[in-house]
Amino acid sequence: MAYWHMTKKVARHPDLGEGETVLHACYGLSADFVALSNVAAGGTSIVLRDSSLTSTQGDLWESDFQGKSGLAAPLVYTGVLALTDQRLLYFKKGTVVGRPKKIVATWPLEEVAAVGYDDKILRVRFRDGSVGGLHVPSSQHPKRFLEAFETIAKGKEAD
Repeated sequence: MAYWHMTKKVARHPDLGEGETVLHACYGLSADFVALSNVAAGGTSIVLRDSSLTSTQGDLWESDFQGKSGLAAPLVYTGVLALTDQRLLYFKKGTVVGRPKKIVATWPLEEVAAVGYDDKILRVRFRDGSVGGLHVPSSQHPKRFLEAFETIAKGKEAD
C-alpha cells in the first residue's frame, strides 16, 4: 500500500501529541493559485465539515486561491499536509524523499471548513474563508485524505 508511505513518515514525527493518530498525509507541490482556472470540472470531490455551512462546491473552487492571508497563509510551500484525529498539520518539504522535519503550521480541526480535490489540487477552506492548497498527484491518494476528513467531520457533528 504505497499511499500510506507519507502517512507512516509523518506518524513517526516527534512533535505529534500523546495518542495523536495520523489518518492520512499527502505530499504536494506549491501551487500558484492565481494562475489556476476558477472553473470547477466534473468529478470534483468535496467534503464540508458540517451541514450548517452554506458553502457550495462552487464556493471552494471559485475562491481566490492566493493562500497569502488568513489561516491559509502558510500554504505557499511545497510540503506535506497531514490530517490527524486532532488537527491539520503542514510541513515544508522540498522532495517526497525522507521524512518531514519541521511543522510550519498547525490548525485545530474546528478551523477547517471544507476539503476538496480536483484537477490534482488538494484545497482546504478554513472557517475564516481563506483557501489554500497543494498540487497533489493521485499517487499520493488525496481522496483518502478527503475520506479521513469526512470521517472526522461526521464524528464531530455527532458530538
